[in-house]
Amino acid sequence: MRTVLPGSAKFLLLMSMCALQTQVLFSQTTDLPSQKNKATVIPNKFHTAASRAKDQEKTVLQKECHVIDIESSVAGKNTRISSEDAFEENLKKLIREKQKTHSSARTQATVYTIPVIVHVIHNGEAVGTGANLSAAQIRSQIDVLNEDFRRKAGTPGFNNNPAGADVEIEFALALRDPQGNTLAEPGIHRYKGSRTSWESYGGEANPGNTQTELKPKTIWDPNSYFNIWSLSIADDIIGEAQFPIRSNLPGLDISGYPTGATTDGVILDYRVVGRTGNVSNGFTGRTATHEIGHWLGLRHIWGDDNGGCTKDDFCNDTPKTADKHRGCPSNEDSCTDPGKDMVQNYMDYTDDACVNVFTNDQKARMRTVLETSPRRKELLSSTVYVPANGSTRPIAQFSVNRTTACVGNSIQFTDKSLGNVTGWAWTFYDKAGNKLSEATSQNTSLTFNTSGTYGVRLIASNAIGKDTLAYASYITVLPTASLAFPFSENFEGTTSLANWLEYNPDADMQWNIYNGASAGGNGVQSVYFDNYNGDEENNPYGTQDGLVSTKLNLATNQFAELSFDVAYARYDASYSDSLEILYSTDCGQTFKTFWSKGGQSLATADDTEGEFVPSDSEWRKETISLGFLNGNASVYLMILNKSSWGNNLYLDNIKVQVPVPTQKPTPDFTVDRQTVCAGSSVQFTDASLNYPRTWSWSFAGGIPINATKQHPVVTYQTPGTYAVTLTAGNALGTNTITRQAYITVLANPAVQLIANKTAICWGDSVTLTANGATTYRWLEGTDVIGEGKTIVVKPTANTTYTVEGVNGGNCINSSSIQIAVNTTNLPEQPEAIAGNVASCLGEQNYVITGVAGLTYKWIVSGGGTVTGSGNTATVNWTNIGKYVLSVVASNANGCASPVRTVEVTVSNPPAKPTISINATADSSIVTLTSSIAPSYQWLKNSVVIPGATKRSYNVTAPGAYTVQVSSNGCPAISDASVLTGEEYSNATDQLIQVFPNPVSDKLIVKLPVITSSSPVKLTIFNSLGQRVDEWLVQVSNNQEIQLPVQEYTKGKYVLLITHQNKQYTRSFIKF
Repeated sequence: MRTVLPGSAKFLLLMSMCALQTQVLFSQTTDLPSQKNKATVIPNKFHTAASRAKDQEKTVLQKECHVIDIESSVAGKNTRISSEDAFEENLKKLIREKQKTHSSARTQATVYTIPVIVHVIHNGEAVGTGANLSAAQIRSQIDVLNEDFRRKAGTPGFNNNPAGADVEIEFALALRDPQGNTLAEPGIHRYKGSRTSWESYGGEANPGNTQTELKPKTIWDPNSYFNIWSLSIADDIIGEAQFPIRSNLPGLDISGYPTGATTDGVILDYRVVGRTGNVSNGFTGRTATHEIGHWLGLRHIWGDDNGGCTKDDFCNDTPKTADKHRGCPSNEDSCTDPGKDMVQNYMDYTDDACVNVFTNDQKARMRTVLETSPRRKELLSSTVYVPANGSTRPIAQFSVNRTTACVGNSIQFTDKSLGNVTGWAWTFYDKAGNKLSEATSQNTSLTFNTSGTYGVRLIASNAIGKDTLAYASYITVLPTASLAFPFSENFEGTTSLANWLEYNPDADMQWNIYNGASAGGNGVQSVYFDNYNGDEENNPYGTQDGLVSTKLNLATNQFAELSFDVAYARYDASYSDSLEILYSTDCGQTFKTFWSKGGQSLATADDTEGEFVPSDSEWRKETISLGFLNGNASVYLMILNKSSWGNNLYLDNIKVQVPVPTQKPTPDFTVDRQTVCAGSSVQFTDASLNYPRTWSWSFAGGIPINATKQHPVVTYQTPGTYAVTLTAGNALGTNTITRQAYITVLANPAVQLIANKTAICWGDSVTLTANGATTYRWLEGTDVIGEGKTIVVKPTANTTYTVEGVNGGNCINSSSIQIAVNTTNLPEQPEAIAGNVASCLGEQNYVITGVAGLTYKWIVSGGGTVTGSGNTATVNWTNIGKYVLSVVASNANGCASPVRTVEVTVSNPPAKPTISINATADSSIVTLTSSIAPSYQWLKNSVVIPGATKRSYNVTAPGAYTVQVSSNGCPAISDASVLTGEEYSNATDQLIQVFPNPVSDKLIVKLPVITSSSPVKLTIFNSLGQRVDEWLVQVSNNQEIQLPVQEYTKGKYVLLITHQNKQYTRSFIKF
């Protein structure tokens, strides 16, 4: 009994991380390539605490993950798939073997570098805005990954956990695109999507447009790049990873659904990418660390058991955990197994700030997957992140225009080496290692004149060093001599496959003559492929090896058939192999499969864990018609073994001949489908027995209505049900079969497309509406831009839009319309709007520079009404606040310019100011003073007085004076203070004060501003006009003078004030 596992170089892993019930891997090939299964996804989502309102900053993001496990879904529908437990047991053995190998050699593993391309999916935002992340944010994500996977000291990725591991995996941004061009932004591919947000995988019935549309359209070669998509996710997850899968698993090439190779990678909501830029609070780039853990084969630490403590993540150094954790709890111990819950592990749902641990067992799993799994192991030899300059030795690479050709064909070899290569040395050699040709040019071509397999070696060099790339059995050259008919090969009496050309692209195991088993008991030899033997490092798992025939002339040997005897037993349901027959009509440039069996359908004996050698009764004859190749003078057949390290496969008595009929044919036929939509075609395949040579078909309702080909294709245009008749004949006669109502043709929907306008100006939108079907899909050119009955588009050039409508019968029809966009002679945006942007309630005028031939439309966002259609508008502001005033120009064709806007702040005006008057004693200066306000402007006779912007103004001449005050840009003006010549002169008189009045002892006189140094004479007269007292005094500004009157007789007195020929009088009473 064999106990060894698949070789590390061939083995492929698959784990279902987010499933409660998941079937795993090790599938066998399907019976026929056309038998396809659909992929499903293990649903387990990243939920948010609230609905994902993309325009709300306060949306709460919460860790949950989504894992796409395409292969396990195929496994779930294929009875030849092993269980999850068996898979994990096999993986455990493989990890142990690897650890044993590494421990005997060294303690430090190779540091692997994974080249990364980040597809930044945006919707036209400026770089650094929204989903169009900046290069700095992308670089910060790579920094986080390298800190986490390398357990870098001094960073958040470091830990002191005894189980903590440096995974020794690093990530580097790609420097070149798939065409070899240098990327302007390393590791970044910006792609403007056709949607504002994208759906994640929602199950088989709802795969989501990231899977069906975005990923297949944008993915870069997954064998050279690790693909990460940063985008706005429409539903409630923030990350999604596709698990590693096993190579050559059948059913992944599902029609209408992306294969694993076209969707492989990780998607992240743009708000959780990196730790700088447009990243949400609480996220520091560790969503990517978590998802890449899944991409490299890790499970959640609770085994997705969700509370039962019965599941495991198959890593012994992560203590068993009942369920996911949130936040950053401490001292959690949810299961009875030893050890507290490892909430710091990257594969939990705790906060980014809480996690910093990958364990040694997790490291072993991830590195095993990386070394063995398709689209992971190939990344280890990718060089797209290596600088292409002369500072390092070259990296040899080349491509060819074809790897299979006929004798006499020339093959072109094109250098693709990196590193400023200055020298090239090409060597071509045959299977035995004999040198065939050499060349030293950068590119070369070679004509092969002998059939066989050939190797190629390229040495690329520069001043720093050189690098060698060599492939054995890289070129297959087919013979041009035709096979003699009838051909028969029983492999007796020979030790070589002289009549066959070997197809052995990996130059390892191959078909061989086997002595000791023969079909029919008439010999002792056959040809076989050893799918059984091998060890951990050397076994046939995943290989494809073939035997290619000599050229067949089926133009002169029509109606040939291929027959052979086959013997095969599976090892068990987990390890079985397949056999395919292919043909080529272009000298091997392409081979197409036309027959295939695998697993149980190929087997002729019971499963055996011993090495299978067939008995005489364990053979089966297979007969395959080659009539579909009639007329081809150059046909090559390939017999291909596809190994899954199962058991031995034997062939014998291979024949190609033109059979001779012994009775009239028994007509029969099949179709690829019996129900079609109008306008569709049906492939009819003749299945008649007894070697028919002629066919006469009758197709009611079909085009053509009659046919004589063996396998015709018929188109049905009119709905209805139709009969099909086939008459098959040979030299012995004919027979006829008719199948009534055999083909059903359904009506297509009458799809109508209506646009609200078909000619627009640049910048305008168009509403498209569809009718006549049940569901609709919209396309701009070939790009899908939306779904639903109505869509609004904004083309920037003449554009054709198509709507595809599907009715209840799943029939599809389409309708298209072209929208003409005027992009020439468009009016330019108006110049800046002039006017008071800090305005007050009431009417304000605004103006732009007008252009002849244009009309203008003014719009105000609120707060008032606007009038005017020219270059001037009047706005009557009726409400305070901030409002936008807009103007747009239109030409005679109705095309509008970009909108010009200005923001206006409308405020209440200040209170109406008042003016007080002050003057000097000699009236030489009169001072006008305003009531208090934020700002002032004095006017004389309604004319602004330059520089008069203070609260007080000294008047030196008669006139009508007003003051205008402002608050928040709003003015208010006082009533006029009119000073005539006499009023001006009397101004000082008005300001003289005498008090108290009546007075008993001392009379106080207060004089106005005195600017002259001459004295003031004060004289008091009694009621009889007699002078009582007189003083001559020197006064200063507003000085108070005290006059003694206590000795005066009671009565009325007059004070006469004399100053510079001016006199002023005041009366007072003495009591």
